[in-house]
Amino acid sequence: LSISSFKGKMGNNSFNSDFILTNFSDPFLKSKISIQTEISDLIQFYPIDTIEKCSGIAEIKSDIEGKIENLLNLEFEKMKINSNPEDKVGDIQM
Repeated sequence: LSISSFKGKMGNNSFNSDFILTNFSDPFLKSKISIQTEISDLIQFYPIDTIEKCSGIAEIKSDIEGKIENLLNLEFEKMKINSNPEDKVGDIQM
């Protein structure tokens, strides 16, 4: 399965992704993703118990490659993840 220019927007947050999903019996993902998000919205979506309040903006571009199982189990060390040196995280307050 190959999808190009998969885009989404919610409020001031947006993402754009190209991805390829192969081997449906043991799914493998290869993706390029670009995200622009307000940190407070990200923490509401994916809470971290040691952070009560935060703000700021993150702009992240990454290439992600690996098994979906590893992604769902948060086993990022088993995946290939390359970030863009131009990633920006600014005005963070906690």
